[in-house]
Amino acid sequence: MPGFRERQAGLAAKGELVEPLGSETLVHLASALGALVLRITTGPVPSPGSAVHVGARADGLLLFDAATGHALLEAKMATAMA
Repeated sequence: MPGFRERQAGLAAKGELVEPLGSETLVHLASALGALVLRITTGPVPSPGSAVHVGARADGLLLFDAATGHALLEAKMATAMA
């Protein structure tokens, strides 16, 4: 994800926590789908409490099982390889 851009398309969310980590910033969001974390390396960063709409390229997503914490893509790959 090359950066955060304000727009009205995508998933509505609200900024909860911003973690500047040097070369990147993690932004924790609350949405109707649950908690999201954006990793932003360039561009503007939403502030806590701000309303945003987010979208992503499919090849830029990392999805995790909420119960186990395991990456979902790795689980699919392991199943496919078995």
